[in-house]
Amino acid sequence: MAIDAFRAVVDRFAPGSENEQYAYFREVGRHVCRGIKWLEAGCGHTLVPGWMKRASALEAELLNAPDLIVGTDLDLGSLRKHSTIQRCCCDIEELAFRSESFDLVTCNMVIEHVANPEKAFREFHRVLKPGGTLIVHTPNVLNWGNLVAKLTPRWFHDFVRKRASGSDPGDVFSTLYRANTPGTLELSLTRAGFETVSIQLLLGRPHMRGFGPIIYFECLMYRVSVKFPRFREILCATAAKRQGLHDATLSEEELMVEV
Repeated sequence: MAIDAFRAVVDRFAPGSENEQYAYFREVGRHVCRGIKWLEAGCGHTLVPGWMKRASALEAELLNAPDLIVGTDLDLGSLRKHSTIQRCCCDIEELAFRSESFDLVTCNMVIEHVANPEKAFREFHRVLKPGGTLIVHTPNVLNWGNLVAKLTPRWFHDFVRKRASGSDPGDVFSTLYRANTPGTLELSLTRAGFETVSIQLLLGRPHMRGFGPIIYFECLMYRVSVKFPRFREILCATAAKRQGLHDATLSEEELMVEV
């Protein structure tokens, strides 16, 4: 299906739908303010995906406010690419930063790939200052498409992503979905020490271009999820660390643990 015909079908049968990244960055924007220190966990090579409308302007807005933005990733290929933020290679289950270093931690479409999400959440809690905020953006496995992804092998994911969007298989990573329902995500964050957890269920936008009539089924399931939020495509959790008396103020050089 040609791109214009695909968009026409989506606009007709899933009116008002938008890619979940727009809702995610609106949530991030509510927590980015002047003077904060921000950790982007699992950063890849861009802060804002280049295909988004006004991507450059949005990234400039987000980069302008914080005193510091640091990204982490384990994928050396991504880390070798040019980026607008400082990055380091480390596992989000064992972050290489001192406790109470950051005001904001964000994790965009990463936690579904992590073997032990609760361990990662404990690390996020550790490096956050008292009163700091964590934002986790990840698929909801109760959604039909994500459930199919959970039950199918890696080669099938590569095929679908390449057919639907032309993605390089190197940009597709194995998914585990260990904290990918509203209940398991909230429970994991609470057990990791976060005091308040709020979970938004985002609709997303139909994207199965290149698979003929399947797009009509996807639009139908989109409409079902409008009425039944539990089955929406994406989870966006915002969690707060309890306020405390201690407020660690560390320089950029002091953030990294000496090894």
